[in-house]
Amino acid sequence: MKIVSLCFDDGLERSTPKILELLTERGITATFAALAAPEQTVDPFIRASGCVGWDIWAQAIAAGHAVEPHGLAHEHLGRAAFAEAVHAIEATFAIFEERLAGFDAGRAVFHLPYMVASQS
Repeated sequence: MKIVSLCFDDGLERSTPKILELLTERGITATFAALAAPEQTVDPFIRASGCVGWDIWAQAIAAGHAVEPHGLAHEHLGRAAFAEAVHAIEATFAIFEERLAGFDAGRAVFHLPYMVASQS
């Protein structure tokens, strides 16, 4: 058996719906690393692109995809003080629990933005 893991970051408006459509048509599931509060981002690329809403994430889950946390607003946790990083992660989990039925922070995989954690 061959296994490939597909993970898509951020949930950009211009690509995520089409990716979901293509995967669903082919019976393929993937993981989507989503932002809890993308409207708060300072990342210029994400601000310009925009992200899909929670309704799309609920549809993705219903289609068998995994939707996992990717930060509150794509903050660079490697540049954050430890307490600030912890607060951002806790806030991310709280929003996911509020917005996604059945989300369990204890079983979630947090996908670090920029793949860097707080160093302090």
